[in-house]
Amino acid sequence: MTRTPTDMVVDLYALFGVDPRASITEIKKAYRRFVSSNHPDKHCGFEARAHANEWTVRANRAFEVLSDSEKRRAYDGERAARAEAQRATTRAAEQRAAARAAQRAAEEAERQREEARAAEQRAADEAAQRAAEAAERLAAAKAEEARQRAAGRAAQHRAA
Repeated sequence: MTRTPTDMVVDLYALFGVDPRASITEIKKAYRRFVSSNHPDKHCGFEARAHANEWTVRANRAFEVLSDSEKRRAYDGERAARAEAQRATTRAAEQRAAARAAQRAAEEAERQREEARAAEQRAADEAAQRAAEAAERLAAAKAEEARQRAAGRAAQHRAA
């Protein structure tokens, strides 16, 4: 979709390519240059002419504002307010993004803590399992030793 001048907010200074501190003479030259290069008669086709006509109308309105000192002062105030509002919106968006990032970091830290607790629990379970297996082996070895001693005593008794 092609955007037209009526659905865009265009900085009047940017429209003419001049600095906001430009003199009325510089603005007038830029206006004439803009209107000359965008004149509807220089374009072929209905849509191109209509588009050029919209831009010419926009340029006329812009020049009307920038050439009148009171209107220009009011526009500069509105422009500054829009810029501040845009900065505030940007700051708010950055703060929301930072808050989301902090939330994700906190969730990631909690996930890592859970993983560490689970790993510690697995390690403790494995250590307990190894200890239980070692105790079983020791008990089995002692039982075998006791059985062998008992068998040796029985053999001595029979021999005596």
